[in-house]
Amino acid sequence: MEAFLKYQNGFIKITENDGHITKIQFVNKDEFKINSSDNSKLLNESIKQIEEYLLGKRKILSFPVKVNASDFQKRVWNALREIPHGEVLSYGELAKKLGGVNYSRAVGGACNKNPLLLYYPCHRVISSKGIGGFAIDTNIKKSLLMLEGVTI
Repeated sequence: MEAFLKYQNGFIKITENDGHITKIQFVNKDEFKINSSDNSKLLNESIKQIEEYLLGKRKILSFPVKVNASDFQKRVWNALREIPHGEVLSYGELAKKLGGVNYSRAVGGACNKNPLLLYYPCHRVISSKGIGGFAIDTNIKKSLLMLEGVTI
């Protein structure tokens, strides 16, 4: 099942499979669909939590998720959830926390493959030289950081 959410800077698609949220993606207008009136309880809850986050009323998303990923990707994504709301780390700092100063590129690669944007807040990881990349659009990354009170 899928649900969609329109927000100030674009559109979000949420995918549920077997009682877990499996994807949270920013999508373009062409992919946006009006939600079915028979969304599951989980999809409705995830929409509610994401809306609360986007309104600044929630700092952490907490609903059941499931990802297919390597052990390293899971370690990176779980480490993303430990970065406090309103704070950022560089790719190098996150790599160091994971035990390898030379993991910066691998950390960036894992962030780029993140299927659950916002749940695993990869927007909180920046380049040592500034904002850095984002899987879809650096303007969205900037807007999410601004929402959290981060100035770059």
